[in-house]
Amino acid sequence: MHSDSISRYLSNKIRSDLESTLFSCCPNRQWVSAMMANLPAATDDDKLIEMATTTFMGLESDQWLATFATHPKIGDQTKSHQKIESKEQSGMSTAPNEIQENMRNLNVEYERKFGFIYLVCATGKSGHEMVSDIRNRLLSSRKDELHKAALEQTKITAIRLRNLV
Repeated sequence: MHSDSISRYLSNKIRSDLESTLFSCCPNRQWVSAMMANLPAATDDDKLIEMATTTFMGLESDQWLATFATHPKIGDQTKSHQKIESKEQSGMSTAPNEIQENMRNLNVEYERKFGFIYLVCATGKSGHEMVSDIRNRLLSSRKDELHKAALEQTKITAIRLRNLV
């Protein structure tokens, strides 16, 4: 565990820096605004992560979709990745070419079926695990998959918040 708390780190930032920092953790303006308004209530890291999750899950689905659209596709080497996203997806970038090609093809199928990109908290997952996951998730209904993708976004956000300190 880090010696500084996330909430203390965030409370020491000036407003514009705080907005930018929160946006880097979850690229959704409504989420950032709600977090800024409620940040004083986050008395410890667990409460902050819980608040971040509850706030995101409370957004309308169009806001979820807008957030998903900011992510690069898993295994997509053509879109420029930010350093943080490249690190998060390292399990796919180091996977064999066959796995990467499978993921690209499954991404197309997934997006065609659901209308949004496949979103998974890729940190610590191998390319094989992600291919298996997307195959399983292709069996879901759109409603269930939208909710699953939103939960994955909250996991990504929690990791990014914890990595601030």
